[in-house]
Amino acid sequence: MVGVFRYPVKTMLGEGLQRAYVGENGIIGDRAYAVEFDDEAIGRVKNRVKYAKLIRFRARYVEEPEEGYIPPAVIKTPSGEEIRTDNPGINGLLSRELGMGVSLVKSLQTPFHDSHPIHLITTATLEYMRSKTGQDFTYRRFRPNILVEARGGLVEDRWVGATLMIGDGVMLSVRKRCRRCFFTTLAQPPDIPENKNILKFVEEFNEGMLGVNCSVAGRGFIRVGDEVRVVNR
Repeated sequence: MVGVFRYPVKTMLGEGLQRAYVGENGIIGDRAYAVEFDDEAIGRVKNRVKYAKLIRFRARYVEEPEEGYIPPAVIKTPSGEEIRTDNPGINGLLSRELGMGVSLVKSLQTPFHDSHPIHLITTATLEYMRSKTGQDFTYRRFRPNILVEARGGLVEDRWVGATLMIGDGVMLSVRKRCRRCFFTTLAQPPDIPENKNILKFVEEFNEGMLGVNCSVAGRGFIRVGDEVRVVNR
């Protein structure tokens, strides 16, 4: 395993970790916060525009989250200003920066995941797509929680239905391939440009799927450098 990633605020850029605790709902602190748009913004602005703005923000925790405890995070705006999530002025600042009314919300129980608690992708899949298309298939476009070094093309597609063991005992059940959306085509600071071809090629070469979604079958710590093994097919 060559990468572990956590996104304190859904849709914003997150933080790379050397070590993280995986609980029932995924990496502790992952997507514990989310930005909700008010009714006017929902009706007036397309999702692509809203999310293209949000992904220019970055969030990090002020201290390590624990099960049952989600600390404040620091959000860095595109203009370079930093503000904590527990600052009473957070909603006003985000609304001004985004140009639309929003509210920051927090969940202590169920994170704001779109599907399953863990998204995993391999270097083999990314290299396969790069070799087929010549496009910039960097892992950062796909916002995984776990990046696994592997060989053999679309290797994680063959893991669906299997159980993976990471390190000393964290167990992940690979539930399904991950369907991709326009979000993967958006620009991400500082150096990933918008690329609308990404989604087109994912559709062409792998039915719109890339990476896998997993549930947690065994809790514990994971660390960069841990071995990832298929233990049950």
